[in-house]
Amino acid sequence: MFPLRQKTEFGTLREVVVGRTDKAAFPPKNKANANFTDHIEDLGPDFYDKYEENEQIPAIEAKPEVMEAYDKLQADLTKTYESEGVTVQRISVPTDEILNYIGYRPIGYWPFTIANFWQIFGNVLVETSLSDNIMECAVATFTARDLVVERFNNDPDAIWLSAPPALPWPTSKGAGPGPFIGHGDTRFPDEKNILVGYGYTEGHDEPAAANQLGYEVFKRMMEPFGYTVHQVRYDTKYSFHFDYILGFCAPGVATSPKGAFLDGIPEPLKDWDFIWLDRDETAIHGAGNLVPLGPDSSGQHRVLVPAKTPRVAEEIEKRGVRAIPVEVELGARNGGGIRCASLVLNRDD
Repeated sequence: MFPLRQKTEFGTLREVVVGRTDKAAFPPKNKANANFTDHIEDLGPDFYDKYEENEQIPAIEAKPEVMEAYDKLQADLTKTYESEGVTVQRISVPTDEILNYIGYRPIGYWPFTIANFWQIFGNVLVETSLSDNIMECAVATFTARDLVVERFNNDPDAIWLSAPPALPWPTSKGAGPGPFIGHGDTRFPDEKNILVGYGYTEGHDEPAAANQLGYEVFKRMMEPFGYTVHQVRYDTKYSFHFDYILGFCAPGVATSPKGAFLDGIPEPLKDWDFIWLDRDETAIHGAGNLVPLGPDSSGQHRVLVPAKTPRVAEEIEKRGVRAIPVEVELGARNGGGIRCASLVLNRDD
């Protein structure tokens, strides 16, 4: 059994977890969820106007074509990972207890962004399940818990930390004070630095996802382990989560929409080679939501890329990295790309 390890996001990928479509439901319509849904290409008011406040929205009824696309994506991801030597695990089907875990507010169930709630930094596993402001995702955490516990129990050097849960808050008043932190907003470029995205929307008081309190909590959690944690402001007109804004390909090579970094390129990435994206490549196709596979047996780095971004794949290949296409279009438009769908358990550095 592989230990829970990830020195950076560029080691050779050995084991991942992929989700399932069973019992999926969109987040219900309310002010708290609008911070998320208004930034997703195929959601927002055009989708939600047909539903009542806090109404349950079974995904197979609302968007059967999206569920079919996610089924295919999960099958394609499994096949692609396995062909590249990666062991693939699947989450369990949620129990009634899991689906009703957060009883104080109506939620959906979105098992396609499982990577948002677990991330490994060295040998430190950080769970952020109830510290995220997308509550419809949170309960999906527990469908991977048995896999994590099994590996944790067989890995005496692993450390398991959990960010504190966000304060319960009326959905009619917005997201609330948090703390909010999820791994859709954390990136791990090297052994010393962690980046935390802060999504800024002009005219809005609340950040899109991770908020200031979430950043402060996470920063204080990780600094005793020797990491420097940087906050990175980005423009949410391109996307909701930071892992759509910053796509890792290989050490020193990344994708990002031009102009998304509101304070310039983050200091740890100053010398990196960026492939600049337009808005459609980012928000519609998910060309920033990538999974590096690390080097193969020959030493060449590899990365999973959306199939409908051939220009981006070509630019990646020019930099000596093998781009492996995966069809993800409908998933990316509805809030979950390749990285969102791939929970990393082990990288061999």
